[in-house]
Amino acid sequence: MLASSAAPSGEPLHPPAGARSSALDSLASVILELGSIPSGGRLLVLSSLCGWPARTTSVSFTSESELWVGGFSGAGDSWGFAGSPGGQGVLVTSLTPSCIPHGLPLEVGTGGRVGFSLETSLDPALLTLSVALPDDSVLVLNPDSAGIYVLDAVERGVYWIEASNATASGPEVVMLLPLLSGVTVQDAMGKCMGMREPSAWTLAEVASAFDSIRTAHGLEPARRSALLDSIAGCRASDIAMAGRVSHSGLDSIALPEGLPAAENIGRGRTFSEALSMILTSPAHLSSCLSTRWESAGWGARVQVERDGWQVVLVGIMCEGSP
Repeated sequence: MLASSAAPSGEPLHPPAGARSSALDSLASVILELGSIPSGGRLLVLSSLCGWPARTTSVSFTSESELWVGGFSGAGDSWGFAGSPGGQGVLVTSLTPSCIPHGLPLEVGTGGRVGFSLETSLDPALLTLSVALPDDSVLVLNPDSAGIYVLDAVERGVYWIEASNATASGPEVVMLLPLLSGVTVQDAMGKCMGMREPSAWTLAEVASAFDSIRTAHGLEPARRSALLDSIAGCRASDIAMAGRVSHSGLDSIALPEGLPAAENIGRGRTFSEALSMILTSPAHLSSCLSTRWESAGWGARVQVERDGWQVVLVGIMCEGSP
């Protein structure tokens, strides 16, 4: 049975940069016990189980000697580590959350109501809170006069709650958390409504999985566009080189003048995981299921970092046939 637990204590001689977090220690301990790194939404479920309200920057298996003696400097503002007697361990890093929920449980009974508030360093007027329901519909929540968001978990499955911040370069996801309605963590780690896990190992399979999701909801499949494929590839290169997700730069790429378009970005260790993260985000899911878009293109690049690599997947959708 999965449960959060404290990682082995002890102060390293040369710790990574940033602050050590007991919640990330706990997450590292759970992953060490599992023996593998969960993919996509499963990792977000475990993070919430351990009390960490944000996505991780990196998760890697390493030895204590490699971590401490090698002078590793974590990419995140916070980190956690769990080691085994044999010296093998798990390092987890994460940026410090800019949006923290209060009163939001991980689990609730089907038909239950939850009320929660957000603590944030950002301008609340620029935040949008959206929720993806287990049936793939998306709704936007507005706070009441006391700043409380209320959500009725009518369906059984996993709800995904996302806060996005409006920036000059487009919306930035600052919080993405699960709410398990009538299901357990063990259920969510398997097959469960709301855990969107398409199978795709090539860009052609990504496009096919995307079309399958659309047709399952009564929508027409998107026409594959060579121009949009090229644009998506350029965008994936820019993001991989920059090392961070941003919609800045889309306007500078040669889209036909005045053509309405949307961009979805996901990252993961495989095409499947990267597409899963796009579909887990309420805002991205809503965009993928929009009746407005008729054509689509897909591109991907590998982003290499000190502690590993990941696939950057970009989907560009537009009206008409460019």
